[in-house]
Amino acid sequence: MKRSHRILLVLVLTGTIEFILGACVRILNLAGANLIMTIGLLSQISALGYAGYLSLKKSRVAVR
Repeated sequence: MKRSHRILLVLVLTGTIEFILGACVRILNLAGANLIMTIGLLSQISALGYAGYLSLKKSRVAVR
């Protein structure tokens, strides 16, 4: 697996785990659920941006 794909996979898995963790914390009515879910959302946004970057990079190479 390419290094760039591993980074993307880690970002997606991290965000997903943080969403699940935040939901569990929210169900238990503990403090910090919103913070955990916000961090998960930022991780997912980073993964989406990085996937877009990889896609653009790949399409530029194909054009040449």
